[in-house]
Amino acid sequence: MRARPGTSLGCASLVVGLVFGSLVACGPIHTTSAIGAAEAAIVQAEEAEAPRLAPYHYWLSRAYLRKAKQVEGYARFEASERFADEARTEAEKAALTALERSLKTKIGGSSDGQASP
Repeated sequence: MRARPGTSLGCASLVVGLVFGSLVACGPIHTTSAIGAAEAAIVQAEEAEAPRLAPYHYWLSRAYLRKAKQVEGYARFEASERFADEARTEAEKAALTALERSLKTKIGGSSDGQASP
């Protein structure tokens, strides 16, 4: 059986198009995943009372998340993913700092919620 002329070129174009299309689609998927992880980390930080006990890291994480969503809207997926990763990192720091300060408060007996020196 003989291949029709031009058929192999059409198949090659189809394969290249599918591979390229799947690579292009990865940007929004990775970004959405990173933003979701950052949002989850911020919720955990809020549960640890980070807005009160670790405000710097908490509000920085919120700012990074807002920026991630903003640049995602302009289809700058790589930058958005980096901002979302920073938001997650800062939220994790906020949660950890809040938990540490909460423990110090319980152990030290301080009632103002601030870490004692």
